[in-house]
Amino acid sequence: MNNLNLTKVRIDVLNVALKIKIALDEIKEKQPNRREYIDPMTESVEQLHNAYEAIKTLQEDLHLAKKRNYDLERLNLELGVEVRELKNNLELTNKMNEL
Repeated sequence: MNNLNLTKVRIDVLNVALKIKIALDEIKEKQPNRREYIDPMTESVEQLHNAYEAIKTLQEDLHLAKKRNYDLERLNLELGVEVRELKNNLELTNKMNEL
């Protein structure tokens, strides 16, 4: 899953939580004794908030992992160039010693 998809999922979770919160506030105002609705909806809002935070953390971790991967790929390429240069130098040295 890429960063754009995670951002969309975060927004979707936030929108669902907001819709539930609006409905919950209305129920609390108009029918405060309806605990069979209020309690599960309150729990759902909390769960959605937890999901939002988890997705946010995953998004940050993905960003750090991609950056680390890029850094390691770059280092690998640099070391590959260095290895080729050292092999060429070794071959030249061996040829010079043969003469």
